[in-house]
Amino acid sequence: LEQAIAAYRLALQERIRNRVPLDWAFSRHTLANALAVLAERTGDRARTTEALAAMRDAAQVYRESGNSYWLPVAEREIRKIEAGLARMKR
Repeated sequence: LEQAIAAYRLALQERIRNRVPLDWAFSRHTLANALAVLAERTGDRARTTEALAAMRDAAQVYRESGNSYWLPVAEREIRKIEAGLARMKR
């Protein structure tokens, strides 16, 4: 997971939002997934918060582009990440 996170971060240096917004969004989306899984395994609130921000970023681009496939997927993931964060606060 650490290697995947590093790879997604590198990809985001090339996939710039204003140049390739959907590619950027998908990279943010997959980064969020990796961060969320690692955070769940380790109980790391900071990574969970970062995962939530990344997934919200992706959802915003999906919304702006009218992407009817990936937007509901991202929204579902946002709810799951938010629930995980709420459990960590307990």
